[in-house]
Amino acid sequence: MNTKVAVITPGSEDTSTSWADHGRLALLLESIFSEIGAEAICFFGGAVAGREFPLSGFRSAVCIPPGTIPLPSVAEALVETPGVRMWTSAGPLESTPIGMSFGRTALGALNACRHLPYRSIATRPGMLARHLVADHGVPMARRQHGLAVLHDPWQRSRALLGGKDVTLRRLAPLLSGSRIDPGLSIDWETWSTEPDGARERLARFSGRDAVIIRSCGEGEDGWEQSHAGVYASVVVAPSTDSTSAIDQVFRSYPAVRRRSRVFVQRWLDPVDAACVITTRTLGGAPYYTVAVDDVSGRSDQITSGAGSIASVLYVHRKHWSDGGRVRIAEAHRRFIAASAEVEQVVGSNSLDLELALVDGAVHLLQVRPLVATRAGEADASDSYALIERGMRRLRKLGDGLLLSNMADWNPAEMIGRRPSPLAVSLYRTLITDNTWARQRAECGYTDLRGTPLMQVVAGSPYIDVLTCLMSFLPAALPREDAQAIVHAQCDRLRSEPDLHDKTEFAVAMTCWTPDVDERLAQLGRQGVPNGSLRRLSDGLMAVTRRILDGFGGHVGALAAYKSPTDLDAHPDHLDETLGMARRIALVFAHLARAAFVAVDLLRSLEVLGLVENREAWMRSVGTVATDLQRDAAAVNDGTLTWTSFVERYRWTRPGTYDPTVPTYGQQAEKYLRPLLRQPFHGYGSRTPGSPLVSDAVAVSKALAPLGLDAAHAEAFFREAIRAREAGKALYAAWVSAALESAAARAARSHLSRSDLTYLEVAEISGDGTACASLTARRREKARRREALLELPDVITRPEDLLSFTRAPGRPNFIGSKNATGPVHLNPTVSCPPPSGAVVLIESADPGYDWVLSLGIAALVTAYGGANSHMAIRCAELGISAAIGVGLQQFEFCKAAKWMGVDARARRLIVSS
Repeated sequence: MNTKVAVITPGSEDTSTSWADHGRLALLLESIFSEIGAEAICFFGGAVAGREFPLSGFRSAVCIPPGTIPLPSVAEALVETPGVRMWTSAGPLESTPIGMSFGRTALGALNACRHLPYRSIATRPGMLARHLVADHGVPMARRQHGLAVLHDPWQRSRALLGGKDVTLRRLAPLLSGSRIDPGLSIDWETWSTEPDGARERLARFSGRDAVIIRSCGEGEDGWEQSHAGVYASVVVAPSTDSTSAIDQVFRSYPAVRRRSRVFVQRWLDPVDAACVITTRTLGGAPYYTVAVDDVSGRSDQITSGAGSIASVLYVHRKHWSDGGRVRIAEAHRRFIAASAEVEQVVGSNSLDLELALVDGAVHLLQVRPLVATRAGEADASDSYALIERGMRRLRKLGDGLLLSNMADWNPAEMIGRRPSPLAVSLYRTLITDNTWARQRAECGYTDLRGTPLMQVVAGSPYIDVLTCLMSFLPAALPREDAQAIVHAQCDRLRSEPDLHDKTEFAVAMTCWTPDVDERLAQLGRQGVPNGSLRRLSDGLMAVTRRILDGFGGHVGALAAYKSPTDLDAHPDHLDETLGMARRIALVFAHLARAAFVAVDLLRSLEVLGLVENREAWMRSVGTVATDLQRDAAAVNDGTLTWTSFVERYRWTRPGTYDPTVPTYGQQAEKYLRPLLRQPFHGYGSRTPGSPLVSDAVAVSKALAPLGLDAAHAEAFFREAIRAREAGKALYAAWVSAALESAAARAARSHLSRSDLTYLEVAEISGDGTACASLTARRREKARRREALLELPDVITRPEDLLSFTRAPGRPNFIGSKNATGPVHLNPTVSCPPPSGAVVLIESADPGYDWVLSLGIAALVTAYGGANSHMAIRCAELGISAAIGVGLQQFEFCKAAKWMGVDARARRLIVSS
């Protein structure tokens, strides 16, 4: 490096924000110029005022106003442009600082000039430039943007962030809370033309240490795209030749150009903890998201996906910046503090960072712009006000707070994490205000009619778990027993919150099963008295018999109801259609409870080793999903007309409670026509060839207390599952008809379907549509604010809204195959998945049966339980699935291009 450049900043003003001295700024400037092979010598303030400084040894010079730094484009021009150039920042013209650069020719003329002192370059650069151009014939280049104003965060961030290696070298002198290895960059031109020299430099850099060869490709870690994880990174052991590793990284680039680079750093091994942190969520919400690996001892497991997916901590930015007390581990606190300093220095609050903790020191390994969002998109103060309001609401719920978005009637799956006001009001009206409690009371459970099951916190729906657990206790159980049992169940869920979407199977006891004693033992270990457990067992026996005895009547009641007609979707029939939907909802709730009993009994027999061939048996059950495929095949062979086929499924709607999504009938050519091209697989008769139970005598003995033998039990299992799915389909059809009626009524007031989603049922069914448009606009604005929130899946205290941990979840794997394919996210009729795809849907309802009929390889959902509708559908159709993987793991899968669902090994295989 033999090209010297003078960088001159006159005056003593320091506007470098958090940079306390010119020494750090000098190191930054030296780093910027070293990227093009130049050595920068910096002169600040008093170093240039009032005295002459020698410039004869310099190739060029640049005079920049205080509080600015030159961008790399200036550094390149100083080496390549011989004359004078004026440089400006990208700000408004009236406030734009102006600097001057003097290339080799200009500096040579200045050295020969006897009329002006050298110090004029600092004190009067504009006058000096005019003199050199007019009197010495020095060429004048056009004005160009090339300065960044340090007090402008936008400009400062774009000056400091510029590729993996460049960014770290620029930040190294500016940070006090993190250590940075500036590393070694090797460009392709040097590697291909001077390999011996490059290897010598690498040997001097690494010594006997292990190194990691990291990608530094074009377009990587940029403002418009990150290409995170796309290119290779290779660890090289100590005293090992790195040639093949460097070649491997270069080969991972789609194209190698002269200035393509790899970045070499010393390999930190072992580390106390490794961390990936974003200073906002990918959707722009104002939260630090912190994923920490404190198990593997390596810094690359958490980014490569080689290790298990970590839990992620969410901390609201304003709560952190206000100094709020956050109950988090010390490592998490250190990582957030280091990231906050990087934000302050860089001038951007939308960053993605990788850090490691080694011997008590935080090491910054990488920082890139967070491409998926932009600073300013999320107003932290506004969202914080919503959180404070939500916390006040939670405090009113009293002690023993325990809310879940996936317990019981699992609203996150049914209406979504952020449902519309219409969806919330429909779900309340039809299910969670009264129907849920009436159904349980009629079965002999505790009567909680008049108690709402669902709470809405900051726009997100939650089930009151305390109410849920109490409602599953037999009505005859003494109050003292009930309190002891529910207290123990709540304690378990608080200690294992990732069981919240399995509450009815893993926490609550909702029916008698042959392994009831083993399940009661769990409560006994938690301190519930034996007498209470005995009475609970007796009560569950009575409830279960009552459910079995009433099952046939509810099946008959369902058969008496018919599908909606066009008349039911008339705008004047909304109240009547909603009334019918509510009546069918009660029947459906009874059938769903019977199906839960069936699946719980089946699970219990499986635990006892009395069930075999369950997977094959499930494929023979034959619910609505099989009927859809069978009917499509019937259209093909001419035994069913296309018109009848469409009429049969016309009311089905993906997203049961969303009127903006078309029904199968409204888009029949897109939903249903493609099914005619799919083969009907014929999953077997409805009586499986191989028995479900391995020992009919033993099964009959196990179920004798319920009055069931093996044959009647198997028939009940089959019919309960079928009836539940049929009940859901009919219920959804009537909800769909009600939405069409509501949409027609809203249209009379010139309201769109989108407007309709912001109204509540009572506002539509009544005559209060005069101000509906204003109401819709107000609620739409409120919903946009709520979208800036990230809320926990389980809430145990009001402060959980400020900081919480989102666990990976415990997926419910369906099937026994290993299915792989390209990832297809959120299919629609306009963008259907190709055959063989792995389909990802955050929350899927039976309206997605059309997707399952397209020959997909696998289904992955964020929400859903082992007995959810889509779990039953996938088991029936023989589709590998991971149902309810959790939002954190789902987000990880969304970033993949290709993935597999290994149902037998119970794991997800994610490939970038």
